[in-house]
Amino acid sequence: MLASFVHNFILITLEGTPDVLERLLEGIADADPVWDRRPDPARFTLREIVGHLADWNGVFMERITRIRDEDLPDLAARKVEDIARETGSFVAAPADSLARFRATRLAMIPTLRALEPNQWERTGNIVGHPVASGAVSIESWFVQIAGHDGYHLQQIAQWLKPTFEKE
Repeated sequence: MLASFVHNFILITLEGTPDVLERLLEGIADADPVWDRRPDPARFTLREIVGHLADWNGVFMERITRIRDEDLPDLAARKVEDIARETGSFVAAPADSLARFRATRLAMIPTLRALEPNQWERTGNIVGHPVASGAVSIESWFVQIAGHDGYHLQQIAQWLKPTFEKE
């Protein structure tokens, strides 16, 4: 189990991610074509990243609460594209996705802060994922969220690097 000070640093990081995300994307109008530019055909556009982050707050929150409240729940693997189709996140206005990300992330933080030490170790079983099947603890999801955020924040910085270099 991670030390409590590590939990605290990760919680602060997760709570601050909406601010970092908004700062990176500040000043880009919803109609700007940069939202739909795809520098790498195998990766998300900026619009898709923001929608995806908002979508996955819901997935992560559902998994954490189910693991907290149920004994060894089976957690079905979810496809990014299926969730995006359900929510419309890959075509949504970026400002709407940013607002949804902020709201769902800030709703997640009190749930994480309220966990008792023994609850961090509770596990659920991922079913049907080609790589990550098996038992996963709440604490593992907690670390995964921070890594997931960091991965996409780095991708945003890469995508916007040509824009920053022009300034």
